[in-house]
Amino acid sequence: MTRKTFHEELDELKQDVFIMGEKVEIAVKKSMEALLKPDAVLAEEVIKEDDVIDEMNMSIEERSLNMLARQQPVAKDLRLISSSLKIVIHLERMGDYAFNVAKIARRLKSGSEVPDIMSIMTKMAEETNQIVVSSIKVFKERDLELAHALPDMDASIDEDFKKLIRELGVLISGDEDEANWATAMILASRNIERLADHAVDICEQVIYLVTGELEELD
Repeated sequence: MTRKTFHEELDELKQDVFIMGEKVEIAVKKSMEALLKPDAVLAEEVIKEDDVIDEMNMSIEERSLNMLARQQPVAKDLRLISSSLKIVIHLERMGDYAFNVAKIARRLKSGSEVPDIMSIMTKMAEETNQIVVSSIKVFKERDLELAHALPDMDASIDEDFKKLIRELGVLISGDEDEANWATAMILASRNIERLADHAVDICEQVIYLVTGELEELD
């Protein structure tokens, strides 16, 4: 294999990570929309599309490991392969969390919503969509300034999550329908909060890719 062919493979690897990231963006957006409406049909789309994200993860991982086994990449190329391997793991987990939110949304019944809580949930969903899109942009454009801005976005989502838990905790002791809805919202918000954490983790990998230094974003 010539060096040119190896770099063509690297370019294809990057493009496939971009494509996987875009699929995750769509899955997250759809899962949030399905939860807030709620919309069982849209939720089902997310659930079915999760297999595609899982398959892309396995394909990228296999090709990356093969490239490492067949080549002795220089430091910059090695960082790209290593970072891509870790980024797709985070993307796959984000896809799983979107899948989980969609499963919760699929069994929700319209009319059970508590307006004050749905207002917080809507804000949290919008912020999570933004942080997911931003994390993919950080990788595509290697935007370190944006990467360093994501922890503040994540902190806002964490605060929303804490507020939701406090509000929903009161409803758990209510009637059965109210308690069931509150439990579903607690589970959904936990998955959403974890989604945001993985977006920040992607940014840490991009910082390593660009600078060669491991930096924990806090």
